[in-house]
Amino acid sequence: MDSILSGAVYDGPAFTTAYFINQKQIEPFMSQFPLEKLRLFGQEGFLALNEKQVLSYPKEEQERWIRTAKRLLDVPEYLALAEHIMYIGRKMQ
Repeated sequence: MDSILSGAVYDGPAFTTAYFINQKQIEPFMSQFPLEKLRLFGQEGFLALNEKQVLSYPKEEQERWIRTAKRLLDVPEYLALAEHIMYIGRKMQ
């Protein structure tokens, strides 16, 4: 909990062995590797927090929420709302 409140990196036991990092620290962390950034995005988007509620909506409304969430997956301000963030990079020669 202390690392969440302080913004520090956490590396150790959680629900499994985990590595938690502040979203603003992802690109600086990844820059130490010889990778060209291709994409950084939240895998679930902002719907992760409201999945049960969205699934209770009629199909057409669910699809509208999903389309909206997909458009916002790589907006930096929304990264923290996803449960997982994916960095895709290409090894530089």
